[in-house]
Amino acid sequence: MTKIDYSKAEIFVVAHDKGIRQSLKSVLFSKGFRKIQFADTLDLIIDAINLKDMPNLLITDVDLPNQDCCELISAIRNKRLSIDPYLPIIGMAWNPNKKLVSKIVNSGFDIFVAKPFSANQISERIDKIVFGRQPFIVTGDYFGPDRYKDPSRPSKVPEFDIPNSLKSAAVDGLSKAEFWQEVGQMHNKIYQQRLNQLAVDIDRIVGLVTPDLETKQINEETVKNLDRLLELLKLIRFNIIRNEHKDVAELCVPFYRTVDGMLKADGSIVAGEILKLRTMSDEVTAGLYSEVGEDSPYAKEQNAPTINSA
Repeated sequence: MTKIDYSKAEIFVVAHDKGIRQSLKSVLFSKGFRKIQFADTLDLIIDAINLKDMPNLLITDVDLPNQDCCELISAIRNKRLSIDPYLPIIGMAWNPNKKLVSKIVNSGFDIFVAKPFSANQISERIDKIVFGRQPFIVTGDYFGPDRYKDPSRPSKVPEFDIPNSLKSAAVDGLSKAEFWQEVGQMHNKIYQQRLNQLAVDIDRIVGLVTPDLETKQINEETVKNLDRLLELLKLIRFNIIRNEHKDVAELCVPFYRTVDGMLKADGSIVAGEILKLRTMSDEVTAGLYSEVGEDSPYAKEQNAPTINSA
């Protein structure tokens, strides 16, 4: 039987309600946690991000007053803030409506628990993160557990068994240096996969809009796809951080202007602009995409003449 020592793990609990904080304190102490910090706002985790001193697990209210927890979690996952985008995170809320559930799902939480909950529910969720954490996927604008996992419809998007700071502390006994080495190695894989997925999405969308533009049959769906293309081009410039991809970032500027011009052309788009769109798409996607091992499901997908969406 695997030995677990939760006393070595540091956990942050953010709950607006004092009663919830007390309940969680009891549950966590009974499981062996000793390094626990409690707060009623997200300032606790924001300070940890600023100090680059992250916990091994975060349990937080999602419906905090005057603070957007989902936005913070999304920023952590997409490495806009935190040094550890793989931080295990459990969210909780009272009677979440459909809109809030959608935000939670799209933010990258590992697990969500509706209040009220039992001690066993929280205990089991923590153990699941240690021993059965769901792999993460990465797209152009999302990083986290697969939001649409359906066993009957296998996904072609590669999954990543990401570094797990809670397991690292409580089970593996890794030093901080060893854990951060794992994190650095995973950063490299995630970075390239994000660029690969952006290349896939751009190629797919250009393939969808080109026939509409050539036949001047521009409809609501065409406009929606062109708007999405603009968003993807902005994401590329945001996500590119390495010198070998700087030329691609520069290519995105005239590419963006061409697409934006098409949206403002009111249907009067010349053939030369359509050809330019296809050419720039090929240049950008070729610059972004990097081959992966032949055993990868993503590599097998790329063997087709045209890049398909995942």
